Amino acid sequence: MSLISDWTDAVLRWVSPNEIGFDQKDRADAPGVPQHDDPSKLRFGAWRQADGKYYLGAIGMDVLTRTSTGSLHREEVGFIKLAVDEHRDGDGDPVPMVEFHLAARVGDSSDANVRKVLTLSATGITAHRPVEGIGGGTAPSRVSHFHTDDGRYRYQLQSDPVEGKPFGRIVIYETDVPFGQGVRAVGELTPTVY
Repeated sequence: MSLISDWTDAVLRWVSPNEIGFDQKDRADAPGVPQHDDPSKLRFGAWRQADGKYYLGAIGMDVLTRTSTGSLHREEVGFIKLAVDEHRDGDGDPVPMVEFHLAARVGDSSDANVRKVLTLSATGITAHRPVEGIGGGTAPSRVSHFHTDDGRYRYQLQSDPVEGKPFGRIVIYETDVPFGQGVRAVGELTPTVY
């Protein structure tokens, strides 16, 4: 395997005709033991902006073709966005995030054809397209809890009958509590049976 670049604790190398490895180095005096026991990292960076939003980088996916003159043409069919941005557009609270964007159709390279599919951040996970269950079909329509838009409260339907509430209840939990303290119940709604 030939080296592309050689650093103190890591090496970037050709692994096979279509693969590149970014590997830890091992010690010369102890083969198989890391030179420095820290993972190899591929880092993206962007300069701080006044609005607190940064597009740090992207990992793109392209379909390659040749034009009639033989030059290379790249058609973007998706990318993974690495950013500090609003989890929900317009929420005014930029957070570190990873976002997946995919083209709806191959052969259309317009921005309008690219769809936001999934957003992952510390404030939550948002699926922007339908989610299917593992066994096929769509996810079950039965959901036992709902979150407020800001993520602070969770309303959970509980069917466990308690004294005077034979039809269950809706318990309100506060989720915006210090890390490690879980959630705490702050209220309860009881359905009225007609």
